Amino acid sequence: MTLKNTADNYGTIAKWLHWLTALLFLGSYVSVYYRHWFTEAKTPENWTALQLHLSIGVTIGVIVLLRILWRIANRHPDPVPGSRRRAERPAAGVRNPPRRLPLPPRAGGFPGPPRGPPPFPLPRRPRP
Repeated sequence: MTLKNTADNYGTIAKWLHWLTALLFLGSYVSVYYRHWFTEAKTPENWTALQLHLSIGVTIGVIVLLRILWRIANRHPDPVPGSRRRAERPAAGVRNPPRRLPLPPRAGGFPGPPRGPPPFPLPRRPRP
């Protein structure tokens, strides 16, 4: 394994920065949910979990900055031949999502005419 990226693979530093960021995000979520679920307001445990969450957030910010600098200073691995079209097909759905997704009738889609009284009072029109 090399420290720098090669034409075939990401290097050790890029992989460590990636996984360290992922673990820190997980730690941030765990600390904030621990604070909300298992501590009472205005207790030392609550304050400690909040400070841990904030410290992890600042650390993530520093590591993201390092990752950006490493990406600028380092080469990118070459794309795998023949996989560009296969990789772009799912991305096209994210960039251009469908305006309206059809829902099957069991999911509440394709509603018919309303039944029963309206949920709020409507003014009555005089009949001709």
